[in-house]
Amino acid sequence: MGSANYFRPDYAACRAYFLNLAATSGGELMRAVNPAPGPDGLELSTEFLRLGPADAERALILVSGTHGAEGFAGSAIQCAWLKAHGGQLPDNLAVVMVHGLNAFGFAHLRRVNENNVDLNRNFIDHEAEHPFNEGYAKLDQKRIHTLERLLPDTASFLAGVSPEQINTLEKKMIEENQEMKEDLESPEKLFSERKEKFWEQMEDWFGDFSKDQ
Repeated sequence: MGSANYFRPDYAACRAYFLNLAATSGGELMRAVNPAPGPDGLELSTEFLRLGPADAERALILVSGTHGAEGFAGSAIQCAWLKAHGGQLPDNLAVVMVHGLNAFGFAHLRRVNENNVDLNRNFIDHEAEHPFNEGYAKLDQKRIHTLERLLPDTASFLAGVSPEQINTLEKKMIEENQEMKEDLESPEKLFSERKEKFWEQMEDWFGDFSKDQ
């Protein structure tokens, strides 16, 4: 696909680029608005683009942003494919692109969605009866047993916490929430910090890198 850069710096720019390419693809575009707000009140949405004949017997589904913060790579791949191959499909094949499945996580640089759910761990039909998992049932019993043992000690500990200690905890939580809010309002800063941590981890594993690397 050459050296063209299909990456964009944030969710809004990724969506705009995808929509621009979708508009010239000749496909059918649908949009699902997410009621949760994006940064600075940005309206969030997931786009669905269908290419190919309506009666196609085969369909290829390409999804980006299931883990929100990973949507940048998925969006770039979808846009690169649209730029190179959009509208050029084999007979009897349809392509369905889902752009920004987890729009909230994409926009806020989070893995989970607005309900703190990892969508990649919840691909089941919640309208139907949930499947029984014997292993999970055993773990759940252990969890209940652990809670029953810890609750009396926890209650005793909390009863001894002073008002001053509670105020200290409240102030700390307010400070950390403010830091998180500032991080979400400054995706460039957050991205820079994550990039720095990533390279620190790489150098810890591989040793120092040269400038060329």
